Amino acid sequence: MKRSRRASGGGQKRRLWEYVVLILLLGAVFYAHPFGEQEFGGGFRVCLDFIQKGEGLYNLQPYCSQTPFIYYYGYIIRQIIGDSLLDFVLAATTLVADAVAYVVLRRVLEAEKLPSGFLYDAAFILFMVTPSVNQLPSAAAAAAVAAATYVLLYGKSRRRFLVGGVLFSVATFSKYTAAVPCVGLGLFCLFSGGHVKVKRNYPFFVVSDEGRFSFVFSRLLLPTLILFIFLRMVYPHFLEYTLLAHVYRAQLTSWQAVLEMLIMYRNAVPAVLYAAAVFYAVKEGALRSRRLMYAVVSAAGLLLLMYSFTRATGMFTPPIYYALPYLPFIVVTLAAVQVKYPKMHVLLFILLIVYPTLQVSPVDKYLHRDESADLQKFRALADWGFHFIPPQNGRVLIEVSDDDYLDTFFATFNITTVDRNQIDTISPKQSVGHEDPVWAPNLRRLLGIQSTDDNIELTDAEKDIRKKLLNGTYSLVIYGPPSWTSVIRILEEVEKDGLYSTTDQMHVLLGIKNEPVSYCVAITPNSYYGGTGRSDSTLFFREDEQCQKFLNDGLMYYGGHFNEICAESKKIAGLIHDMYWRIRPDMYFPTCPSGGKREVWLSKDTRLMEGRDVALVLAASIALYFAVHYGGGSLRFKTPP
Repeated sequence: MKRSRRASGGGQKRRLWEYVVLILLLGAVFYAHPFGEQEFGGGFRVCLDFIQKGEGLYNLQPYCSQTPFIYYYGYIIRQIIGDSLLDFVLAATTLVADAVAYVVLRRVLEAEKLPSGFLYDAAFILFMVTPSVNQLPSAAAAAAVAAATYVLLYGKSRRRFLVGGVLFSVATFSKYTAAVPCVGLGLFCLFSGGHVKVKRNYPFFVVSDEGRFSFVFSRLLLPTLILFIFLRMVYPHFLEYTLLAHVYRAQLTSWQAVLEMLIMYRNAVPAVLYAAAVFYAVKEGALRSRRLMYAVVSAAGLLLLMYSFTRATGMFTPPIYYALPYLPFIVVTLAAVQVKYPKMHVLLFILLIVYPTLQVSPVDKYLHRDESADLQKFRALADWGFHFIPPQNGRVLIEVSDDDYLDTFFATFNITTVDRNQIDTISPKQSVGHEDPVWAPNLRRLLGIQSTDDNIELTDAEKDIRKKLLNGTYSLVIYGPPSWTSVIRILEEVEKDGLYSTTDQMHVLLGIKNEPVSYCVAITPNSYYGGTGRSDSTLFFREDEQCQKFLNDGLMYYGGHFNEICAESKKIAGLIHDMYWRIRPDMYFPTCPSGGKREVWLSKDTRLMEGRDVALVLAASIALYFAVHYGGGSLRFKTPP
């Protein structure tokens, strides 16, 4: 009896310890990735205003890149509780979606009699909660996919196919990447139910029961089809906004994208090895029925996402929130692999969830902080023109991407001529009407949108900057990568009011004709995006002499260091040559016929696997393996009876 009580007490203490650790882990995730203002690609609140004013969405405005659900949900919430609590409710809704996905995932593991326990709770927090922060559409899609999975594969209701079809439509039109698991689930329902059979010769598939096939197929497909037709009728440009503008003007060919995927970047290794492990397990017959579907769909989804993102952007690592709809399938597959291949399972568990994971983690940043320093060193070489900013006697406006940008900016280019107290900043958070710097230009080209939207009012912060621009408060204005759309939007508003004019290529006048404020316009190289997209920053100087001196100092510097930059990056050197040739076509400037490829590192947020990475992965895998299989206690994966 005493032993039983002692064991019970030990179990309670262990569970308490687990809860404490999970709460601390969740707190650490939110500390590192705090919920902030919801933007969803720029202009979120602008899109809510479109609905409120009756303009509608996707009506040739350069905003609203998401599907309608998030905007109408945000509009309803704002109408009920006001704008001040909108972000809080959206964050709370994201957590509710995460909770739904967690509960359903646990039920799936129990139904499959697969191991779970403390480590899988921790894995869910690290693997699914972390990328869902500030990404309600992806979190909602993941919850809908998880719910559809349980309803279709484990539910007993006669209406399960219709309910599953409705959940498919919710998932797909929350995040298009959810189409992969939805299609996989739908095909599995048709094949596993015997409604479609496989043949060894053409036509390979045959419908065995047309009546039952039509019943299941129609209920799975009709909700999505009806919603698509409805949205297409209501919003003629719906697809251009929510899909085509995201993939417009691909940076790589299909073959180049495949070759890029074969390079072992750190955040590629987990996905590639996971797909290889799935292939091996399927080949050996270790995964069958539903477990086979989970494995194949999740592996195919990861590879398809990497391929599509790489081809569209030229950058290898896609934001992990795109993959949220099929991350639950990966967790189930890991549990299934653990039963048959415990060592392989531990390795995949470490790679996917601990290090290096599918996205850049704090561990990665710390372990490879020397690479960040190396990139900063190259930027200091390639973008040193910023260093020649002369002392200012007025206020200085700089567009920033986040609160930490100024620290990096001043330190990288050793700018000592401007006092930090002189600086005003504008960021996307203060400019609700800022355009997405990647998506919006694609949409403009796709639909031929030329002008700005006339019905978007400037925020108070933007109005204050507009006033200071017109009265000459600013002696210097700087905008360019990583962020530039806020200042441009303010200048476009000034131009619409008839208060913007140019005298020549290098001078603009702001204000009324009798008392205009004259600014001299200069540009300087900016390799923030590695030569992909915009590669220069614009500077407005109130004093013409400062402007000319800044340009001349830049010419002298880049003329003297051009060969050094060329040796590092042929592409960046070529952009610098073209920029200064436009400014001073009468002057000789060297060329770079051949050189390095440093921009490859600048344009990617992942690097190659190195010895220290392999050592860390192996050490963590060995430690976890012994803890799970020999340590006992809460680290053991619990298998339902």
